Amino acid sequence: MACEFGLDLFEHVVGRVEQHEIVLRARHRLLREREKSIPADDARAGQPQLLEVPLDRALRLAVVFDEDRARRATRERLDPERARAREEVEHLRAVERADEVEDVLADAIRCRPRVGTARRDERVPLFRSGDDAHERIVGIRGRTDSGRGSPCEPVSVIRDRAIVVPQDVELVRDFLSDLWPHSPLGSVWEIRRWEGSVFYDTKPGLDAERAARSRLWIDEDGTLVAAALSEGGMQIHPHVRPDAPVSLETVVAWAEAAGAAAGDERAVLFVSDGHDEMERVAVARGYRATDGWEMTRALRAVPVPRPHVSDGYTLRPTRDDRADDAAIADLLNAAFGRTFHHAAEHAGFARHAQCFLRETDLVAEAADGSPAAYGAVCWDWSNRLAIFEPVCTHPRHQRHGLARTLMLEGMHRAHALGAETIVVSTGSMDPANALYASLPFTAEACSRSWELRPM
Repeated sequence: MACEFGLDLFEHVVGRVEQHEIVLRARHRLLREREKSIPADDARAGQPQLLEVPLDRALRLAVVFDEDRARRATRERLDPERARAREEVEHLRAVERADEVEDVLADAIRCRPRVGTARRDERVPLFRSGDDAHERIVGIRGRTDSGRGSPCEPVSVIRDRAIVVPQDVELVRDFLSDLWPHSPLGSVWEIRRWEGSVFYDTKPGLDAERAARSRLWIDEDGTLVAAALSEGGMQIHPHVRPDAPVSLETVVAWAEAAGAAAGDERAVLFVSDGHDEMERVAVARGYRATDGWEMTRALRAVPVPRPHVSDGYTLRPTRDDRADDAAIADLLNAAFGRTFHHAAEHAGFARHAQCFLRETDLVAEAADGSPAAYGAVCWDWSNRLAIFEPVCTHPRHQRHGLARTLMLEGMHRAHALGAETIVVSTGSMDPANALYASLPFTAEACSRSWELRPM
């Protein structure tokens, strides 16, 4: 565009066309105010100015000064609130457009405000190759900024996701084994309970109901820091490492929501003796204690009587054959009044579960060769922990002391294999509690049922 000013003709570059005006981009020499004309003690000295240049009083064409190319794009895109780490603000004297600022300059800001930087504590995802887009970032370990000028602490991203079987079986097993010695007795699943929920079935895995109620929280190093586990139904089983950035209440809340989505009208949470944090969460979320309870008994290095086997019965380990697997299934159905146990369950558990040991998977065999009672001792080798699960007697063979005999034999075998602690857990069933009370166990922990309703 050519413009006449005085007696000279010269060209201007058009910046943009507004409704009633043409906005020109200024050349460096066009009416640029010299710095020497500004008083030295003026606090606004050297700052850019927005002027209206009277090229034509009738048209009042506005010209925005672009001193030192301050409107040029910077090398990197800036965040709307602040520059991110390692992003450079190239031009410190950036000029706003004429229609975006007032007609006067603000006084210079001589120092930074003593308030926290915007979004300083925002959780920042640290993406890596192979990240799953369906995972959720739910927490951080450490802080992104110390707030006092000290070096930033390392940040660890926490993601939650569904359990994948068989890939996560070992991850969860090791997690539970790590938690067990540092948690109140009865508050953490022993690994037999976990592996039983996965392997005591026709094929390894979690059914749709348990999968929908289960969740893992994992940090960027692949460490499992929290888990919501399920055996189906309304019971919630939260597990959290003591130093995890994921709170126990977060896991409980997730499990409640999963249960509500499945149609549950209430939730059940077991609070063990001495688990103060679990009780605090239960009270805070509106749970109420009920009459339900579970008892965990433990046997530590104490003498164990030798078992006495009733006439007509012999003790032996289970056999690795389909006939024995089927006989175990029939015994479980008869002893617990069920119909769903089948041979493939025991076979699959024996084949896949690391806690299974044939030498301590015991039956009392009747004269006809059928199993009359069953008592399994499973293992957490890293904790030198032996777990009785299950223990039962066929109704036709009760009153012969077979369950007690099997448990005493299991205790002797467990001690011979190096067990330091032997545990057994049960609910409020009178026959089971009478049996365990007759053995050299100590009742060490009671877990009481708390209920939340309505959901």
